[in-house]
Amino acid sequence: MSPVRKYMVGGYLVPGFKNALSEMSLGALNKKRRITLELYKKIDLKRIDHQNKRIHKELLQGFPSSDAGIGHSNVLDEDDVLIFRIMKPVSAGAQDRDNDDESVGTIQGDLEAHYLTTFSVDNYGDGYDEANTRVRWKERYRTKLQTMDITNVRGRNVDIQMGVGEDTVVRNFSFHSIQQADAFVKVFNELGKLQRERGLRQAAAHGSDVPAVSSPIEAGGVRSRELDLLSEEDVVTTTELKELKDGSNNGSINDKQWACCVPCRKKTKMFPNQLNLLVEICSAWNLPIGDVFSSDPYVLVRDGKVEWHRTGFLPTTLNPVWTLSTGSLFLIQVSLADFFENSNYMEFIVKDYDSIGDHEILGSVLVSKTDMLNGTGDRVEYELNQYSGKNHILSSGAKKPSLALRFKLASEDDIKFMMTYEANKKKGQEVGAGLYASDSYLPLRVSPNPTIQRNKRPTEDGKAVQYRVKPFPDPDRPIEETKWLTHDEIEEEAFRPSTKWIEAVLGL
Repeated sequence: MSPVRKYMVGGYLVPGFKNALSEMSLGALNKKRRITLELYKKIDLKRIDHQNKRIHKELLQGFPSSDAGIGHSNVLDEDDVLIFRIMKPVSAGAQDRDNDDESVGTIQGDLEAHYLTTFSVDNYGDGYDEANTRVRWKERYRTKLQTMDITNVRGRNVDIQMGVGEDTVVRNFSFHSIQQADAFVKVFNELGKLQRERGLRQAAAHGSDVPAVSSPIEAGGVRSRELDLLSEEDVVTTTELKELKDGSNNGSINDKQWACCVPCRKKTKMFPNQLNLLVEICSAWNLPIGDVFSSDPYVLVRDGKVEWHRTGFLPTTLNPVWTLSTGSLFLIQVSLADFFENSNYMEFIVKDYDSIGDHEILGSVLVSKTDMLNGTGDRVEYELNQYSGKNHILSSGAKKPSLALRFKLASEDDIKFMMTYEANKKKGQEVGAGLYASDSYLPLRVSPNPTIQRNKRPTEDGKAVQYRVKPFPDPDRPIEETKWLTHDEIEEEAFRPSTKWIEAVLGL
């Protein structure tokens, strides 16, 4: 394996500095590596013995024969995870002494250490049985197959792009022979096809749960050019969707049908259901310290090669609470087929923002897309998973770091609000909170005097400062009693039982 060929810089993939060397020098830098494509299957611990807890189907390991193929399963289950790993050889002595855990396995492909997140070793197995292996191999990189693309094949050399956004890299892998390279590409493509077929089955299974929207073709009466190139059998019919849902056709479709799905999904009647999913990132707590004394946390939401959302970072806190102005809300608008294309899980990654250098990972969690679709807007708390490694910060306290989220299918009002908010945000405007006068418990107040008022004053004895109470004093008590309060008095009033309130916001 040669060094990284390209890095993402300023939105462009630029060559790595080592690749500027001559081919002769570059050949000396090539390192022997073992690569694997692995299928992790979730298992029911109650139905198997302890010795069978770790199950692992390794689809491609080392250097396969030219006729390598899947051979294990032609259908992926809902919770199956496909992992790509790069291993480096180490001697037994070096393995025992090597405790630096320099693995830079990837979260959704961004080359920062760890992976299986919510899938614990007990449920999935580690995919590596050291007791039965003579040659010791240490993991160097790990990523999900869904974050990868084969960008170029030249004889026995294969270029693979991995990562998302600014974390994207392109690596070159040199196999021992052209046959070995072809076998790898064949298995890679077959696994990708299985992932896409699984996504179609899941989309068909959830189709009735999402309100249908009118097809652009039916509404506008315009037939796309892509559809003119397809015959009737190349478009997935309602019957075929039912077969996908029931599994009676083994979950497979032909290549041309899938090719149609990608560019034309929103134009055909294949998946007329448009998903509008509202997601709120509420808060996190007990986060590890990423800087000297605290962290500057923000959240990334990723699914394969897609970054759905990124909140703003909150400075100097281990218990952040995100709001609308800091990016707590976002709307996922996509077809069901695209939503389930990669996997049944979406990853929420909490990072520590740094103006210089890498952003350390504080923890992450995988959330089932099925659970997201079934969400009702109630707050759901998830325990963040943490793993040691490069760019990772572990919590030193006894309390586990956690993240609170909310999901629900967006209503028309939700969609209009988010559209308006995003449009105003691009214009540099903020959407203020508002309430109809008829819905207000307390009467609306308009100040008759537009002149500037003092907001603080010293007490009569001059020993403290009083602050003007906003928006106005307690209407059920004498005005002078609560019009001006000191800091301590405000704290005391804040913890008194509430007497009147209004429901200003519904849902998320």
